[in-house]
Amino acid sequence: MFGKVKRTLLALAGLSLFAAASFAAVQNSSPASEPDELITTYSIVAYDPETGDVGIAIASRVFNVMSFYGKAGVGVIAMQHSFAGQNLVTAVEGVQLMELGFSAADSLEMLMSKDAGRKFRQMGAVDAKGGVAAHTGPECTFYSGDRQGKHYSTQGNMLTGKETTDAMGDTFETTKGELADRLMAALLKADTVGGDARGKQSAALRIYRKGVAEDPSTTVGADVYPISYYIDLRVMDHEEPVRELNRLWQKRKDYRLYGKAIRLAADARSDEAIAAGKEFVDRYPNESRAYEALGLVYYQLGDKDEAIRWFREAASRNQRYEQLWQMRMKVIRDRTGTLGRFSHYFKDDPDFARRLFGK
Repeated sequence: MFGKVKRTLLALAGLSLFAAASFAAVQNSSPASEPDELITTYSIVAYDPETGDVGIAIASRVFNVMSFYGKAGVGVIAMQHSFAGQNLVTAVEGVQLMELGFSAADSLEMLMSKDAGRKFRQMGAVDAKGGVAAHTGPECTFYSGDRQGKHYSTQGNMLTGKETTDAMGDTFETTKGELADRLMAALLKADTVGGDARGKQSAALRIYRKGVAEDPSTTVGADVYPISYYIDLRVMDHEEPVRELNRLWQKRKDYRLYGKAIRLAADARSDEAIAAGKEFVDRYPNESRAYEALGLVYYQLGDKDEAIRWFREAASRNQRYEQLWQMRMKVIRDRTGTLGRFSHYFKDDPDFARRLFGK
């Protein structure tokens, strides 16, 4: 017991040294918000036990809602309603506490214990072990509330009613798919049944995945991120921000088919690779890149004649395709030191390009 108390005191003392930096981080992530402005928002934070991902979906009647902070393999905290109070409390500090080994619940408890403005504060947290917690101060604008379930917490203030937070929880529990699918579905349902009582303006979806930044080679193409979040989508200003966010997420998923098809081909999973490539073509029949994906798949599988056919389909949809091909061949290495995709595949096969372009 004494050891835990000592760790807590040391953690709080250390965090106080970073108060100014934490405040700057929050300001930078939410540029439209002044320190005493109400951040009336609804959100859901959650954990996926299969992947270890943590994430958040959030919406508000403010420009570019970004009142949250997270870290892959650690957790996510949404900070909502108000920045008022003598002792600064930030989502950054909470994640720092979780990184020291404290649970989501312990982290919020410690933050609230030193926060003179806790009666105005609303926060929701999830840690990378699936623990969840929330705090809704008694002075948060009605309707305000939160709800916790297995691996998730929903929270909101200045809402149309309790149906908003309940809708997020119920939908998250019953939706199948990856974490982003479940979070997005929850936010859409909340938007449909209620949401922010003042209206709509912005929304965001972010998923943090451990290992993405540390080893970019584990993913291919559009799935490579030099940062610790795996998915980062936002709508800064829109009449229907949640619906627009969902449109972006669906398109993001479609574009992942490109990398998926190529990875499957590299693993000699030919039927799955071709199916993924053709699915991309079916969804984007006018896009050159979709046909190019199938060309790369067939080339990897050793069927150069079929690869030529699909690359020519790509070229027919982009009048500068041959020029683009030559430009790509000059990309010898990317930032990770890996050969560029086209130079990797075709640098030792000049006859393929001659056949493709009839030269």
